[in-house]
Amino acid sequence: MSLEETFTDKEFCTKWKIDRATSLRWREQGIVRFIKLPNGQIRYKQSHIDELAARFEQGHNAVKGSVVNIRVAESR
Repeated sequence: MSLEETFTDKEFCTKWKIDRATSLRWREQGIVRFIKLPNGQIRYKQSHIDELAARFEQGHNAVKGSVVNIRVAESR
């Protein structure tokens, strides 16, 4: 059994060219899977990153559930 490569939050952000606030938002919204270590540090497995990349490649909006429909009430 081989160990899967993991990445820190900083490494993940660098790889995806996003800021730390975006990675936090993606975690909170369930867009990317991650591991939280007992000391609070975040790690991403290569498989987590591959799943995210596959969703982008398939043309799915990676930021699921973040689109809000706003309706403007017509004036009378």
